Amino acid sequence: MDGCSGAEGRSEGPWKVRVEHALPHPHRRTVMDYPESYQLVFQAAAVEDDTVTVRRTEQSGAGGFPIYEDETGIVRAEISDRGEVRMLASGGHQVFGTPLVVREPSG
Repeated sequence: MDGCSGAEGRSEGPWKVRVEHALPHPHRRTVMDYPESYQLVFQAAAVEDDTVTVRRTEQSGAGGFPIYEDETGIVRAEISDRGEVRMLASGGHQVFGTPLVVREPSG
């Protein structure tokens, strides 16, 4: 499986994220080749899930993929070309949940 077949569950390490898009999987990509933004959907204790929109920065994470952050800079994530998410701390004592869904915003 190449990880590029659209909406499917993926389990790597402690993460399991449902990806709602398909990206090509070339060997070399520049940061600008990645989507401008994503929506991260987290399970919330309330009735509705919590959705956070993150935008691509010019930084790359440890895996070589772009780092995305919300407008406050508090929610930061490295998102791979296969939609795998690594949440990144922006300050001390942060405890992150793993997003249930990663998707490109519609329209």
